[in-house]
Amino acid sequence: MLFVFMYNMSSTADEYLSPALEHMTVKFNIPESLAGVTLLAFGNGAPDCFSAMSAGDDNAINSMSPLFGSALFISTCVIALATRAAKDGQIKVTSTFFIRDLIVFILMELYLLFILFFIGEVTYMVAGSFLIIYLCYVGLVVYHASQSNGADDGDDDSKRLMIDANDLVQTSSAYKKAKGAYGSVANLEDFIQRRKS
Repeated sequence: MLFVFMYNMSSTADEYLSPALEHMTVKFNIPESLAGVTLLAFGNGAPDCFSAMSAGDDNAINSMSPLFGSALFISTCVIALATRAAKDGQIKVTSTFFIRDLIVFILMELYLLFILFFIGEVTYMVAGSFLIIYLCYVGLVVYHASQSNGADDGDDDSKRLMIDANDLVQTSSAYKKAKGAYGSVANLEDFIQRRKS
């Protein structure tokens, strides 16, 4: 059953979440890193928040454990599977941004463990502190994105990805007319290749 659920989630993300996120990112000219920590994080984290709320009771461990488990699963299994699926078994990252995100992730996990084991309850102040830390992190990402804007202009990979994304957005309506409905990202990319040739 677990594999069926994971397949359903992956197909839903492939057909709905990824094209919508890519469309919004290109249309509103949102930096990729900012879209990743806001739009993608919301789409990925909303089910975890709902499961934590439904599992929640007076004990903080029952409500916060699903969030900690989800973060642990993503930082181990998902990263391993994404690396395995990547071309040549490697994922190219910007070291500065990767270290920044890793430090924030580790500090937030330690803060969560501190709350679970020493405070034992989630109050409005604790929840508000998480929100404030997240907003500070988003502000830091925006600052880094604005600082690295000039450096990204010369990056051929970034230019190529932006051209592909723009082409994807511009041909989505033509694809809908040809197929009658939006399809997966892979089908849309095939449609673009056929349209170019």
